[in-house]
Amino acid sequence: MLIAIDVGNTSISTGIFANDMLISKISIKTKIKQDIEYYFKKLNNFLIESNLKKDEITGFIVSSVVPDITKLFARLSKEHFNIVPLIVDYKTKTGLKITYATPSQVGSDRIVNAVAAYNLYGAPAIVVDCGTATTFDLVSKEREYLGGVICPGIGMSLNALYRDTALLPKVELKKPKSIIGKNTTQSIQIGIVYGFSSMIDGIVERLKKEFPPKAFGAPKVIATGGWSSLISQYSKSIQKIDQDLTLQGLRLIFNMGMSKNAGGFYALTAVKS
Repeated sequence: MLIAIDVGNTSISTGIFANDMLISKISIKTKIKQDIEYYFKKLNNFLIESNLKKDEITGFIVSSVVPDITKLFARLSKEHFNIVPLIVDYKTKTGLKITYATPSQVGSDRIVNAVAAYNLYGAPAIVVDCGTATTFDLVSKEREYLGGVICPGIGMSLNALYRDTALLPKVELKKPKSIIGKNTTQSIQIGIVYGFSSMIDGIVERLKKEFPPKAFGAPKVIATGGWSSLISQYSKSIQKIDQDLTLQGLRLIFNMGMSKNAGGFYALTAVKS
């Protein structure tokens, strides 16, 4: 079985795969100051809750945007599971060509999302990740990661309104009942939900112009990340929500690493439009 771990700035998504099936998953809060034993305890409890034993794990793959925790999980895999982990970065063989000016600057989560979108939904594709930051990533039919856009995230924006103002309260984000707020809490909720959904639609509309319809067909727009379910209800451009997109991308990359031929890693084959 495979453990796939996606380390984000806010949370760590962990999934267990039996062959190609995601059989269990959990989200752990990211805590930079914790040590290796803290995270092993979290993983071990997760295994127990999933009715699995540690020695049933035969593969370990990590995508991380937090370098200190990347090192922790690399050690954890070796010391507690006796497995050399696959740590995804811009040099990992994924079947996609990264066309970023400086490939090392691309977050591994963005690469993984692009791999998953290409393989599971076909190309061209635009991935909208509504996480700590709101990111947009483009994948071409030619197996190219073209780059994208990085915007502030929803949680970040909510926290900034509370932290950087004297009178605005800390607000729990909920589905607005109207476009007109009748109190401060409602006004903030409306501003965040409609503001972010409109931003996403506006950016997606501009990004679509990179894919001339006659040559490429309309790109698929896939959303993932913790806020995607709420925001997608107000977005006109999001076509598919896949909360497990990053974990599935990690599985695909791991499987490519396990399926070497004489020419190296097998390249992905795009889903037909």
